[in-house]
Amino acid sequence: MKKTLLCLTALLMSATLHAQTIRQVIDKYRFCPKANYSYVSKGAIELIKGGEGSKIDLASLGLTDEERVDSIYLLDLDNCSKKIKRQFAHEKINWEAEGFTPFTNVADTADHAAIYMIPDTDGSYKTIATWIAGKKECGVFLLYGRFDEHTYLLYGM
Repeated sequence: MKKTLLCLTALLMSATLHAQTIRQVIDKYRFCPKANYSYVSKGAIELIKGGEGSKIDLASLGLTDEERVDSIYLLDLDNCSKKIKRQFAHEKINWEAEGFTPFTNVADTADHAAIYMIPDTDGSYKTIATWIAGKKECGVFLLYGRFDEHTYLLYGM
């Protein structure tokens, strides 16, 4: 009995020690064959918006005047091999260490989808992460900026 408990404790500790950040997982998989990776920086977003003084119709994007997108990371593994998708699905991510709180988590025998958010002090959110690991769809969508609670419906799933 002691050996079993000791083995389980060691296994749990090693799993915790090997947990990675979401950005480390993105960096690990972005160069896989047939992976699609995109990063849009704050500077690029400012260029798209037209810089200072330019107004974008935020309502058409589903955002309020107080919301903003600072940067976007997108990792799409839909066209990757089953082996890569399986490895991705089993990655250990330390969401709590980065300040993420789970918003929704849906899992069945074949697919897993989750939304994690980093709350800000004013009740808004600084970051929204959507994690999808399934047989067909697989990837991460990571938004940095300022978002109200309704934004997860638009960009989360």
